[in-house]
Formats: sequence, C-alpha cells, structure tokens
Amino acid sequence: MIIEKANVKVLRVFAENWFRTLDIEEITKLSNLGRTWVYKTLNNLKKYTLIIEKNKRYLLNMENNLCLSLKQAFDIERVYMLDKKIGTNILSLLNHIKLKLGNNLSSVMLIGSTARMKTWEESDIDFIVVAKGKLEIAKPDINIILLSQEEFEKKYMECDEFVLTSLAYGLLLYDTNFIINFLRKPLPFPTSEKIEEKKEFVRKTLERIYTLLEINDMEQTNKELKNILTLLARIEILKRKEIPKCRLELIEQTKDKFLSEPLGKLLKGKVFSKNKILEICERIENYIE
Repeated sequence: MIIEKANVKVLRVFAENWFRTLDIEEITKLSNLGRTWVYKTLNNLKKYTLIIEKNKRYLLNMENNLCLSLKQAFDIERVYMLDKKIGTNILSLLNHIKLKLGNNLSSVMLIGSTARMKTWEESDIDFIVVAKGKLEIAKPDINIILLSQEEFEKKYMECDEFVLTSLAYGLLLYDTNFIINFLRKPLPFPTSEKIEEKKEFVRKTLERIYTLLEINDMEQTNKELKNILTLLARIEILKRKEIPKCRLELIEQTKDKFLSEPLGKLLKGKVFSKNKILEICERIENYIE
C-alpha cells in the first residue's frame, strides 16, 4: 500500500512538471518522500514505461497514453483542491461551455494564477477555449481566450510565450485529443530571430510610453511599463530554455533584479513618477541592445 501511495505522489509531481526533466533531489522535495522511497518508486514506474531516465534525470513518458490520461486526471484533481467556491465556479463554467459549443468544442484549459494555485483577492479566472464559432460569457472576473485550432497551432509554431506557458502550467479540463497531441512532444523554444522580434515590439512600446509621458497620461504609462517589463522578464526566462510562469511568479523566476524589482512594485499597485519611468526606460533601451 505504501508503494502504491508513493507511486501516486511521484506521478503527481511528474504530471505537474510534465514538460521538464527532474533529478532525485527535486522529486524528493516535491513529493515529500524519502530518497529511498523515491528510488524504489522510480524503478517501479520505469518497469511500466511511465517515466524515462536519461543522465540521472527523469521525465514523464508522454508517448504513453496512460501518462496522458493521468495528467488530465491530476489536472481535474487540482481544481477540486482550490477554494470550494472557485472550484465549483470553474466546473460549472466548464459544463456551460460544453453545452454552448457542443461538437464545435475541442479543448478547455484553465490557465494563469488560478491554475498555478496562486490565487489572490483580485485574481481573475482565465481559460483558453479551442473551438469553432463564437462564445460569449458575460461574467465578472472570468476571462476566456477563444482560439480556433488553426490559431492555436499557429501560435504554437511561432513559440508564442502565452501558449507555451498555458501548455506547461495550465490545467487540461476537457479535450478531444487536440491539446493532447501537443503534450506528446517537447515544447519548442523561440529562435534568436523570434527573440529579436519581441525586442522590436519592446522598442515600439517604448516609443508609445514616451508619447504618453508627453501628455501626462501616467495611468496608461504605468500600465504599458508593466507590460513591457513582463515581456522582458519572459524573454529572459525563455533565453534560459525555461518556460515562463504566470505573471505573479515571474518576479521570483527571473534572475535579473532590474526587471523583477520594478515589475514587483507595479504588480502591487505602485505608480511610478515621470522621472522614475524615464530612468527605467533608459535602462530598458540599454538592456535590449
């Protein structure tokens, strides 16, 4: 019985980190099991080809259909681990989406801070819905990004960080084998050309910030600055071949204090002065060169 429980604990860890390899120390810490039990469990799971070992690191075998089913089961389990009211709202909305779209619905993923179990008082509940047709749901604090299969696949091929983050950290609530096909392969990372395109977007946003400063629109300027720092943090993380987490966790994930410190203050509601914004923008210009 103990080894069965250990199997579940370790598989849950792998399901939550399906896109990356883990070493013994990480598995031990995340599963809250002793090292001896972790070794025994890993050997047991390898017998059934549920995990793959390479250079003393381990990865969930996403080519195994059972692993795919387990990931989706653990994703649903995490919804039940949320605050009861939030979890009930999510499942109720999922049923509503399924009834509304019927056979036109391909996939539903819970994404963002709620999927990462990082909710706070002002957190919205965010979804990606892959479907044909239209979907209109007017509910406060509910954000639905509706994409067709073609749009989702295009963003995936372009290494769109929003789609990559959603695949890595989102919870798959419903699927007709569309998202599953993306989970079967390693997540892609943007090329240097794609990184440069993102930097060019940053440069254009800087120009917009300078224009806003001229008309003293400080509220919008601070919003644009928050967006630009978020994007730069994501770029820095992607360049390290890691997948950016939700915005609230970027502060800890990025290793550059120049980005994390002002972004952290903006996320907490801080409003920077004109001089401070100009100082940060000057540092951004030097940073992206």
